[in-house]
Amino acid sequence: MSRALLLIEALLCAYVTFLGVMIALGAIIPPFLGASFQASDIALGIMVLVLLTVAWRLFFVFMRGGQRSARSINKAWWVVASMGAFACSVSAAIVQFGEESSVNGQSFSLLAPGVFFVVPFLHLAAEVWLREQR
Repeated sequence: MSRALLLIEALLCAYVTFLGVMIALGAIIPPFLGASFQASDIALGIMVLVLLTVAWRLFFVFMRGGQRSARSINKAWWVVASMGAFACSVSAAIVQFGEESSVNGQSFSLLAPGVFFVVPFLHLAAEVWLREQR
């Protein structure tokens, strides 16, 4: 049942992944075409691509190999995913409740859509780390 729920969450996140890739490429590519840019946009675009890669890697490792495989993966993947979930949550909170101008213009808001990955990430982490090992 739990894997089925994770699969449904992943399917819902697929559209957000597509948007994230388009936003990230929109932040990374223009400088190579001669457009004006901010270095923070490029850095955040790369960060979005890295976080998406990490999120999907953790998901596929769990779906393919189960809890044992997900626990055996290098802990750096989990640390990066945790930091990304935190950064996306903070970004979404700032966009929703604060002034974007207080955090480096609008660049930081690139991470806000990543908040849709936080619940599936917490679900995956609970499945891997809080359930008894099978």
